[in-house]
Amino acid sequence: MGEYLRRLFDSDLMPHGYCWKWEPWVVWTNVVSDVVIFSSYMIIGFTLIQVASRRRDMLSNPVLVLFGAFIVSCGCTHGMEVINTWNGYFRLAGMVKMITAAVSFMTVWPLMRLLPKIMAVPALTQVLEMDRALTTEQQEKRLMAGQLRATEDRFRLLVEGIKDYAIFLVDPEGLVTSWNPGAERMTGYASHEALGRHVSRFFRPEDVAANLPERILREAAAGGRVEEDGWRMHKDGTPFRVNGVTTAFYDTRGRVQGYAKVVRDTTAQAAHQAEMQTQAERLEDQVKARVQDLRESEARLQGFIRHAPAAIAFKGLDGRYLLINPRMEAALGRSSREIIGHTDEELLAPAWAARARDRERQVLGRGQQVQAEEHWQRED
Repeated sequence: MGEYLRRLFDSDLMPHGYCWKWEPWVVWTNVVSDVVIFSSYMIIGFTLIQVASRRRDMLSNPVLVLFGAFIVSCGCTHGMEVINTWNGYFRLAGMVKMITAAVSFMTVWPLMRLLPKIMAVPALTQVLEMDRALTTEQQEKRLMAGQLRATEDRFRLLVEGIKDYAIFLVDPEGLVTSWNPGAERMTGYASHEALGRHVSRFFRPEDVAANLPERILREAAAGGRVEEDGWRMHKDGTPFRVNGVTTAFYDTRGRVQGYAKVVRDTTAQAAHQAEMQTQAERLEDQVKARVQDLRESEARLQGFIRHAPAAIAFKGLDGRYLLINPRMEAALGRSSREIIGHTDEELLAPAWAARARDRERQVLGRGQQVQAEEHWQRED
């Protein structure tokens, strides 16, 4: 081996040209081909090495470096073939091939380990499709985010524009997290005075002592929604009547994230309803008194009719008897059961019934009393 290394650069061996008998076509075909291969291998190899030096993420992978060294060493073997066409540096050419063999073997093992990862890399069409899908998803997310912001802005403007309702949010512990102008107007508390405070601040002391604020939140958390009608306390200490709805909202796991409260001041409405109730009760008392007066008046009228010395009867517009006294029963010779609901045609002789009917028409036509003296003939 020592002798081989000492004579590494000796050119005492027969060049390739003698084997080819210096035939021009054979010589130049091999020489030109080896020159082109040598040049290409050098360019490819040094390009890979340059890429690896600039891309630090690729430099960490030894396969790229080994592959570049393998291509350069392969190019060197072809370069030696060109030199040995006219010279005999076959010992040096053998050393170059041995180095190429070593680099080739060192490249095979990492490449085999990397092969499953390379096979797992998606194809270009798959990558492009994934990129399009990702781009579409990102566009949809941006669109949804824009729509969500627009919705939130509209909701905020809506809530802030409502002055007749107190609309505010509280966290799971009952602390106020948002406060609209309607709540400021209704309670007298500005936004900075209400935010971060417990909702019990707006209840009457007796309701706080009875744990009413906490009970409302518990019931809303359990049932999702609670409607209440009660009293609240203004900042100046004045109580006012309200009707409110407390709605709980949850996360995807069903845990309470907070509550939304919508409250309406019903003090004026409650006062109006109380006044209406008082008036209704007063009117009912008046009606009862009037009914009693009518009953007493009717009783007196019934007594007068019953004991009157003359025959008295009341008829409807259709000529049927509605009310008679005992004298009328005697005049017609029938009981009240036989007379009430019947007409003169059914109770009197036809001629007398016709005459009575004519007088009734005169009364209805003139609207005045008609006096007459006559004799009746009963149907019997």
